[in-house]
Amino acid sequence: MLLSYLRLVLFAIGLLVGVQVPGFINDYAKRVEAHLIEAQTGLSGFESTARQFFNGDLQALVAHYRASDDPVFQSDANSLGMMLDRQVALDKQFQAMQGPWYIRALQVAVRPIRTSARKPGRATATRFC
Repeated sequence: MLLSYLRLVLFAIGLLVGVQVPGFINDYAKRVEAHLIEAQTGLSGFESTARQFFNGDLQALVAHYRASDDPVFQSDANSLGMMLDRQVALDKQFQAMQGPWYIRALQVAVRPIRTSARKPGRATATRFC
């Protein structure tokens, strides 16, 4: 009798995992894609400037901003560099999510998305309209 209950529990767990995990992986892939689109949209203005003055090289634009004597441009260079790093990391995650199911499952388990530089435990203000 105990063996039949154990079989039933294992079947239920297998059914839940078989139904939930593929949907979770699919949702994660959509989330990665959405973050990538957001990062690309945020860089679009800088990309047009880089195309106009630096043959499309965003790293050259960042280097130009860093070399400027203006502290505003230097600060923007740091911000732009972080945006570029985020876009590259998201692009790598997106490419990994295009592979076979076991690679996507590993990607979900090992490399969570970092959506902001906010540190855990730090309170943030929320405004309700």
